[in-house]
Amino acid sequence: MDHVVIERHEDIALVRMHRGKANPINRALVEDMFEAFKRLEHDPEFNAVILASASEKIFCAGFDMDEVFAYDRPGMAAFFGRFMDLFNYLVRFPKPTIAAVNGHALAGGAIFALVCDERIFVEGNYGFALNEIDLGIVLTPGIFQLAANAMGVNHARTFVLTGESLSPEAAFDVGAVRALVPREDLETAALKRAAELAAKPPQAMGILKGLVADHTGFPKETADRAYLDVFLDHWFSEECLSARKAVAAKVRK
Repeated sequence: MDHVVIERHEDIALVRMHRGKANPINRALVEDMFEAFKRLEHDPEFNAVILASASEKIFCAGFDMDEVFAYDRPGMAAFFGRFMDLFNYLVRFPKPTIAAVNGHALAGGAIFALVCDERIFVEGNYGFALNEIDLGIVLTPGIFQLAANAMGVNHARTFVLTGESLSPEAAFDVGAVRALVPREDLETAALKRAAELAAKPPQAMGILKGLVADHTGFPKETADRAYLDVFLDHWFSEECLSARKAVAAKVRK
C-alpha cells in the first residue's frame, strides 16, 4: 500500500492516509483503503479501527482534481463505481470505526469521515462540507443517507443543497461530531473511544452495525450502484463541466 499505513495500538488499528498534503482521492488511494480495511476485517487481533491523516491540517480534501477530472466516461465509471463500493463496504464494516479528523474534510473527505461510526474533530478554523453542489456534482442516495444519519434529515438537506462548510463547532452542534478536542489530544481521545467500543462483544457489534445500516435507510450496495449512470450523465453534462472547470481554476489560482 503506497498511500495508507496501518499502525497498531494494542487491539486498535490506526489507518493513516498519507497521499500528499491533502490526501486527494484517486484510484490508488481507494484501492489502498480497501486493502487496509479488508486486512483488518479478517484479523482477529484488531477489534476497532481509527481512520486518520498524516497531513498536518487536512483530513482529506476530496477528489484529486488533476487525475479524476481528466477521466473519460469509462474511467470515471470505474473509479466512482469503486469509490461507491468502498463507502458501502465501510458503512457496514463489522468492527467499530472512529474518524480522527485533524483538519479540513471536504467532499470525498467528508464522506470518509461520515462512513465511520463516530467522528472526533480537532478544534479550530477548519471546514467540513459536502460541497459537491458547488462543482455541479450530484450525490448518490447513499451519500445523502450518511449525512442524514449523522446529523438528521433537516440539517443534512441544508448540508447537501447549499454545500456550506461547517466549522468543527457547528458540526458538533448538529450532532455530526461526538467530541471536539485540542489538536494534541486528538489521537489520544480517538484511541480512548475506540478502546471503549472495542470492548463490546464483537459478533454482536458486527451484526448490529449491519442492522443499523439497513434500518436507517442506507441503501444496499446494488441499489446505490444503480444510481451510477445518473451520476455519470450529470458529471459529463455541460453544467457540471463548466462548474468543475471554474472551481478547479479558482483552487489552482
